[in-house]
Amino acid sequence: MTSTAEQFLRLTEAPCPIETSAVLRKAVWRLLPFLFLGYVINTIDRANVAFAKLRMAEDIALTDAAYGIGAGIFYLGYILFEVPSNMYMQRIGARATLGRIMILWGLVTVATAFVTTPTQLIAARFCLGVAEAGFFPGMILYLTYWFPAAWRARITAVLLMAAMSAGMISGPLAGWIMSHFDGWLGLKDWQALFVLEGVPAILLGMLAWFWLVDRPADARWLSAREKAVIAASLAVGKADNIAPARLAEVLRQPHVYIAGLVFFCIYSGSNTVSYWMPTLIRGLVSRT
Repeated sequence: MTSTAEQFLRLTEAPCPIETSAVLRKAVWRLLPFLFLGYVINTIDRANVAFAKLRMAEDIALTDAAYGIGAGIFYLGYILFEVPSNMYMQRIGARATLGRIMILWGLVTVATAFVTTPTQLIAARFCLGVAEAGFFPGMILYLTYWFPAAWRARITAVLLMAAMSAGMISGPLAGWIMSHFDGWLGLKDWQALFVLEGVPAILLGMLAWFWLVDRPADARWLSAREKAVIAASLAVGKADNIAPARLAEVLRQPHVYIAGLVFFCIYSGSNTVSYWMPTLIRGLVSRT
């Protein structure tokens, strides 16, 4: 809590639950739509290679084995740089970090349009994982700067709906782009797909610098009283929380490994389906 907020809060009455809810809802409507849109674009740009493969395979001599490596190696880059990205975010701030991530993955997505060999595609996918690393956990960490624990579960649930929304959008959008932009600026349909789906991430990353702020105390769209209310709600939430466990204690809990295994199985299955479903559908259609 900043000294300004502390002084202001001491000079006035403590916020009631209604006032606190009103201020937190104001922050939700300011931040969540932007983060939601960013996560939608993130999910689309991560999986658009599944649709591009249908046409790019012939142009770059892409085998199913090479495609599988390219689809999976994304996560190697993501895992290697996810923790460092979030650690760096705590040093330079969420606005610079999230904006940088969006701009970089957008540039890599656009650059993928110009690969000419399977090796280049694999390298581009690895770079995409590096560029995206820390985006989702960075958003979750960013929300802890604004909302108490009682609010974060609901907000995170809404944010996760962005991935489901992207799943409904990505297929029709990819089909429309590849059907209508073949030959646009001399690009083939799959190249236009990468370019047109990469540019929004770049633009949103630029907008992040002006739209996001690192902490509530820096928000010009909040009054001094509203900043104090958010600071008070976070302070109360921290006071109510149990002292954090040490990492060694967490790693000794079998429930951690069970939950991790369950999520690993779910995520592996869903990703396998998303990356290979367009190919499977085309194969079934060609046999009928």
